[in-house]
Amino acid sequence: MTDHPPPVPVPTPDSTQSTESGSRWHDTPPDPLAEQTLYQGVMSRRVLAYLADVVILALILTGAWMVAVTAGIATLGLLWPLLWAAIACIPFAYHTLLIGGAKSATLGMRLFDIEVRDWEGARPNLLQAAFMTAVFYISVGITAWLVLVIAPFNTYHRTLHDFATRLVVVRSPPRAAAPSELTP
Repeated sequence: MTDHPPPVPVPTPDSTQSTESGSRWHDTPPDPLAEQTLYQGVMSRRVLAYLADVVILALILTGAWMVAVTAGIATLGLLWPLLWAAIACIPFAYHTLLIGGAKSATLGMRLFDIEVRDWEGARPNLLQAAFMTAVFYISVGITAWLVLVIAPFNTYHRTLHDFATRLVVVRSPPRAAAPSELTP
């Protein structure tokens, strides 16, 4: 007779746990007073996450700039217009692909355990992420960061681009331990 290892405990799903479809809730987001863990510290984490994203984007853009300068010199300047246009698209692509991706969060958001969800609790698709990114850059360009002023005064701490795209930023669910992490 062989001894089988004990079964790994599986967390029981509650109203804020992700389902197989990636939805964390149905209909409208849970009330912040009822589900405080979803919104606790989201505003400060959002600011810190964006600062982390700025640093990451600065590193990426510096590398892209070096490649563009080298390629521009090698082609006697013929590729410079195309390369500068490509570099201008990097921040938009960064935010769109990561927010519309499997984790629904940029690298900075992942670092600070927050993620973007649509109003029904599902992960945003690429179109929603692209729209959110475009509205963010346009609104910040027009209002000079005044879009953040409305966040403390609404229930879900949403900003202007969140309202325009029907998205909400919440805390990421706790990561379940892998089976290899549970064995002694």
